[in-house]
Amino acid sequence: MSREPLVAVVMPAHDAERYLEEALDSVLAQTYSNLELVVVDDGSSDSTWSILERYASQDARVRAFRNAHNSGIVETRNRAFREASDDAAYFAVLDSDDVCMPERIARQVAFLEAHPDHALVGGNTLIIDEGSRVVGQRVYPQSAEAIRKVITRYNPIAQPTVMIRRSALDEVGVYDVRYPRCQDYDLWLRMAARFPIANLPEMTLKYRISGTQGKTTHLKESLRYTIELQRRWLFHRRFFQPENVAYWVAEHGLLALPDRLTLWLFKRVTYRPAG
Repeated sequence: MSREPLVAVVMPAHDAERYLEEALDSVLAQTYSNLELVVVDDGSSDSTWSILERYASQDARVRAFRNAHNSGIVETRNRAFREASDDAAYFAVLDSDDVCMPERIARQVAFLEAHPDHALVGGNTLIIDEGSRVVGQRVYPQSAEAIRKVITRYNPIAQPTVMIRRSALDEVGVYDVRYPRCQDYDLWLRMAARFPIANLPEMTLKYRISGTQGKTTHLKESLRYTIELQRRWLFHRRFFQPENVAYWVAEHGLLALPDRLTLWLFKRVTYRPAG
């Protein structure tokens, strides 16, 4: 039996045929050996399911499941947690169009093993376009203290970079189905209210931006959920920062701007040039 704790990489997939193989290959090529890849096809109408069946037949680490109908991203993510092996100590979140760096899992397991009080760890991202070209990068605050200072100003954790300790998820709960957008932000806030959370200083993932992702197609809806979540947590004893309250008030002005301008501002503020 491996001495390495089992990691369940959990991935939702819906009409993901264009990038799915690249995402799957990045998991199966990890330097960390004791993992399983749990993928839930959320009622795809393209070749997503046939790709998953082929990978599952070729590699026993791939465990593919299929929703009877399109259930939505939140329930699909939660089903992936449920379908993971009972002895999985950690869940590594990944989306079907993103690409893991080869040592992502090994580095995150090492961090969580060395920091048993931490509930999760994320990391920095390289930004890639629809052609898989690196077009930028995003760097996040690293320490639990730095994250607590900014978490009610913006989401300081990139969802597809996250590795979650199973025991912490059992205590806090999974994604809340009331949030079709920003369900990750809600979960990080609940986690950070109870446990330290952190980011690795390394690039752990290639994060893809495209014209079909929710941040682009449902920008104002995401912004409204963001403002609502921040309102709920602004004055929490672990998170309160006066400047974050002022930022929250000013953030409402973004709702009045055209979507294209709001998205441009978001990218301008958050993405750095590559290299």
